[in-house]
Amino acid sequence: MSTITDYLYALAQKDGEAPLLFDEHKSYTAATALKTVEAYARALYGAGIREGDLVALQCKRKPETVLLMYAIMSVGGVAVLCDPHGAVNKFIVNTGVEMQVAANIEYADEKPCLLRGDCANAFVPDFSDGVFPLSSDGERPAMIIFTSGSTGVSKAVTLSQKNMIVNAENTVLADWYLQPERGMIITPINHLLGLLMTFCCTVAGYPLFFPAHTNPEYLMSSIEKYSITFIHGVPTTYVTAAEFAGRKNYDVSSLKCGLMSGGACPPEQFKRLETALNMTIIHAYGMSETGGITTMSRYDGFDFRASGTGRPFASMQVKIANENGEPLPVGDVGEICVKSPTVMLGYYNDPVATAAAFDKDGWFKTGDLGYFDENGSLSISGRIKDIIIRGGENLSCGKIERALCNLGGVHMAAVVGVKDEKYGEIPCAMVAVADGVKESDIKDALRDVLLKNEIPEKILTVKKLPLLPSGKPDKQTVKKFFER
Repeated sequence: MSTITDYLYALAQKDGEAPLLFDEHKSYTAATALKTVEAYARALYGAGIREGDLVALQCKRKPETVLLMYAIMSVGGVAVLCDPHGAVNKFIVNTGVEMQVAANIEYADEKPCLLRGDCANAFVPDFSDGVFPLSSDGERPAMIIFTSGSTGVSKAVTLSQKNMIVNAENTVLADWYLQPERGMIITPINHLLGLLMTFCCTVAGYPLFFPAHTNPEYLMSSIEKYSITFIHGVPTTYVTAAEFAGRKNYDVSSLKCGLMSGGACPPEQFKRLETALNMTIIHAYGMSETGGITTMSRYDGFDFRASGTGRPFASMQVKIANENGEPLPVGDVGEICVKSPTVMLGYYNDPVATAAAFDKDGWFKTGDLGYFDENGSLSISGRIKDIIIRGGENLSCGKIERALCNLGGVHMAAVVGVKDEKYGEIPCAMVAVADGVKESDIKDALRDVLLKNEIPEKILTVKKLPLLPSGKPDKQTVKKFFER
């Protein structure tokens, strides 16, 4: 199995001067990226990092973060991908996952710093000719990413290089990345979409721009300045971009495509976003445990792209299963199950949770509900546990959120269940809306599309929803608003 270093070697040999990773201040070609990865790997080995060691990495949105991640893998270490804000040891403690790391890499004065025990040293890459044992096993543990914790509990997902490389190859084969593409990474590197984008850039050999921050106007000006052709993002990314694109005369005509995953985006909202940004948006489905994108369609027409998340990649087996794991026919809603070489190795140091995540035949149980339509496109109905039991009836948060997002003037919605003495639970919604949209207007509009018991009892209109670092609505925080 090839490693990501093999791809770097191939790129450097093919065209060492081709741009690969860059920000406003520094650019790495294929050749300099390879040399820097080797230099960081020598420094890591010299610092005592050995095969299997966990190295916590502060994932600031910088080219150096990607090069450090590749270097950790090169010596056989496991890159523990941590939030870019604050100390990595505090971040790991807050996840609730117990792990012992051999070293931490954090940024000080915008430069990486290696921390081992009580020692902190500037992390100086070693550009000597010294050798280090290059790991050639792409199937062993290589990185750990933490799920977003939208339910309040994070899990540490262990992935191999193979998991990510196969997914990147699938994406490239789907003609998602073709020269002369130029990407911009908006989503965090320590979350799946950002991580996938870094691997895809190396597999396909296209330039990837790292913005200094994600202020919407700065991102719009960066698209214009660097002729960005595509982005990855959650629905929030596109809602915000569409909102700001019209405020000033930014020339974002270079944008061709955007991959969207991680949340509901009904057809009406989907169309509004494509029109506002004048680009093709590709709905996709995937999760941390499946190592990237599971379903996606690029070249189908708008109706197909807007109605679902596309067809499975060639290397993916996807089934809709009932409670017994038996496949359901087209149109029936059940649990989405995946079998693929991209599926995670397991949850770190948690064999019980890992075993529970797979059925007896090796299918990974996503916990998501969905169905296949007659055209083979997968639609997501919601999470198995993301339901509200009101007076004994199960209500889908996903269904209510989609109905809200379909309404004009509604940008995003988060629906939660709140305790109620009479019904046990009632649906409540926090909704990000345009100026002038009122709670009464929303409730009136919902009466035509939802059952009476599905209409949220309380609707709180806001300018912006509280979000997790992944860009998804923070439902734990939303729930606290209604429980006050």
